[in-house]
Amino acid sequence: MNKKKSLSEIEKELEKLKEDKEKSELFLEINKKKFSEELIMLNKEQIKNTVHLENKNTFTVWQRILRTLGIN
Repeated sequence: MNKKKSLSEIEKELEKLKEDKEKSELFLEINKKKFSEELIMLNKEQIKNTVHLENKNTFTVWQRILRTLGIN
């Protein structure tokens, strides 16, 4: 049959869960601060989105045909 836990055992487990939750919240806060400090220390020029630079030698299809034929 199922064993029923006494009220004191349940309270002890609940207290332990609360302590674990507080520890994990503290751990998360510490890691958040570390992460934010690391981000602040990074060089801003190194952080950038992927930029697709347009090639200055882009030609239209007609210009490429003329260039291939040697007319231009």
